[in-house]
Amino acid sequence: MKYPQINNILIIGFGHHAKRIHFPVIEAVDNAQIVGIVDIVSEKQLVEEYLEAKNKKVDKLLFRSANNVNIDTLTKFADKLNTNSVIVSTGPDSHCLYSSWALKQGYSVLMDKPVHAENNSAHNKKSARKIHKEYIRLLKTYEKYKKQYPYLACEVLSQRRYHPAYKIIKDNIENIYSLTNCPITYYYAFHNDGQWRLPTEISEIDYHGFKDGYGKASHSGYHFYDLLNWFTSNFREEKNIEYLQTKSWANFPVNYLKQIDSAVLNKTFNENVDKNENDISKYGEIDVMSTIQLCANDTVITHAQIDLLHSGLSSRSWIDVSGRNLYKGNGRVRHEQHYIAMGPFASILLTSWQSKPFDSEQINNSNIFKPGHEFNLDITICRNSKIVGGKDVETYTLNDFYDPTLTGYSRGHQEDARRNAIIQFNDLVVNGNNTGASTLASHLLTSKIMSSVYESLATNETIKNHI
Repeated sequence: MKYPQINNILIIGFGHHAKRIHFPVIEAVDNAQIVGIVDIVSEKQLVEEYLEAKNKKVDKLLFRSANNVNIDTLTKFADKLNTNSVIVSTGPDSHCLYSSWALKQGYSVLMDKPVHAENNSAHNKKSARKIHKEYIRLLKTYEKYKKQYPYLACEVLSQRRYHPAYKIIKDNIENIYSLTNCPITYYYAFHNDGQWRLPTEISEIDYHGFKDGYGKASHSGYHFYDLLNWFTSNFREEKNIEYLQTKSWANFPVNYLKQIDSAVLNKTFNENVDKNENDISKYGEIDVMSTIQLCANDTVITHAQIDLLHSGLSSRSWIDVSGRNLYKGNGRVRHEQHYIAMGPFASILLTSWQSKPFDSEQINNSNIFKPGHEFNLDITICRNSKIVGGKDVETYTLNDFYDPTLTGYSRGHQEDARRNAIIQFNDLVVNGNNTGASTLASHLLTSKIMSSVYESLATNETIKNHI
């Protein structure tokens, strides 16, 4: 059926995101159900334990390894389950592979970000360029099969597009531009997620790891390249922005282990901490700082500085990580800031500072919106009000416009934004609509930025790429 009354969803890759976000959100939606899970044999016990705890029976297809996937077997499995759509939640180097397969079958796709990550991209120019080439290949596949299946949707789970705070910012950008014709002239973004890894863990931990030659830019970093794309989308064509210039610097593990060396670690934990004896010279970036300029002819229209850290503040105070969720349960806290200047007409500041780890506070805690707590997010907008109208200064806290959907212990306000993305995707499928808030086509500049960041890291040069 083209527009199913119940959306039968196949999840490919049943890791942290799928367990923590995709599965519980879908199970709470009346017109959607998870009919199948695809993963690898080594994850069998974890998948079954999760489903047993949820008291759910779901068909499973398990391959020996991620490199040993039989596409014919996968197709037969999906057909048997009357699949309508696919959520791709695998490692980022196989997002395009599974998404392309699904689109060719006529299944709508929601994929985790980034669209593609390429091994060794932080050290090899060809690999860096392949990031965007794979995006273009997938986009062409989507456009081809959308002609055969007009209802086909392909969305990227870039949740800040669905978050009310970032929508407030975008609305103000568009309003100021409509009144002045002045674009964003300067944009600064900062993010830290405090993933403090001890020396041997840099090699041992696979999830959001560094061994494959990429790191922070391919992890949460993608969101901030996408915000630059999204925040500038209303004026780029009118301002004739035709190319971007990118210069990036990285903090690689080799350097990081000299910053947080054995003297620091041994004093911190009052015991000897094992050293990393592996060759880590080709590992991916722990931190990455980038200058990105959106240009028309020889003119810089928007200057952006995007600084992304794994290495900043963490709440970790332990050595042993056995039994811990290494994605969110190892002391990770989030710091985030955005500053937007629209010439002499307006400035917009968003800050969100946490000091507590995932799942540590009750949502009804009266302090939860204050700085250092899990729902902290503040927006300040300053205007040249005699020209653009409105208030000289306007402030918001998350408490002014956000009503948490999730209950009990907090999972952070970004979780509700992800929930909104999944629900909208489901609505696209059941209503036969292929245009959502985060279509694959709308990520073209995001992909180009990420690819350019890695090309600059690999070459130590300023990269100029046409958009």
